[in-house]
Amino acid sequence: MFAVINVLKDERRFIKRIKNSVIKPKPELCRVNIKDAYPFYYLEICEKQLINDYSVIKQLFGSGIKFYICCNSYRLPSDFPYPEFKSNAFKEKLLINSSLDCIGGLNTKDMNLCVIDPKAQYTANTDDFIKNCKNLTVITYITQKYKMIKQDIFNKWGATVILKDSITGLEEYDCVISPSFLKNYLICNSMLLKNGRGETELYKGSKTDCPDYIKHLIPHSADKMQFLSALYEISGVKCLENCRFTDFRAIKTIKQ
Repeated sequence: MFAVINVLKDERRFIKRIKNSVIKPKPELCRVNIKDAYPFYYLEICEKQLINDYSVIKQLFGSGIKFYICCNSYRLPSDFPYPEFKSNAFKEKLLINSSLDCIGGLNTKDMNLCVIDPKAQYTANTDDFIKNCKNLTVITYITQKYKMIKQDIFNKWGATVILKDSITGLEEYDCVISPSFLKNYLICNSMLLKNGRGETELYKGSKTDCPDYIKHLIPHSADKMQFLSALYEISGVKCLENCRFTDFRAIKTIKQ
């Protein structure tokens, strides 16, 4: 499970400040249940109580909490006893869904598609990729995982998955889908698509939407994408698997 922490700044009003110095407000911890998924916790705590004594946090969270998210971009000290949740898995899923939607509306019977998957994380999407192209090339450093499913793909679709272990020759493909966050901006959570006019367009996205019942769970001032990522990866909220980037579009044109 994970926790959302809302750190309350010290009260500036004189009377309130005097009252809080005599009677310290207690931290408020709330368990938020989600249908068919793991719950998360929401904690409101004063800044001094949080920073000066981690025993309060440890007592509240125990061993059930594995990661935290802070509201208002608050930065906790490096020695805080729980790690901050940082993961790109949800954004990678958004990129895959958005890319498949985009090329799904095109004539893909002659498309040469390349998927960059260095760590072989997206083997479960191979069927979806192969349905949208004539030839599929996967660039991965862990070829064994793909070798295990190559025969199944051939039996099901009559198609061969070509494996490469170096990110080269990308200009040969009609479309390149790269969900991972690589150092090269052009292939960092993005899609490259030839537009038929001797140009390649770079597609990216940064925003998403979710069902209303999930929107109501998002704490005020929490980072929406970070929170949804935690729901997706830690709580296992299934409906988020179908989300897309709502602003997925070509942001740059590259001359060939």
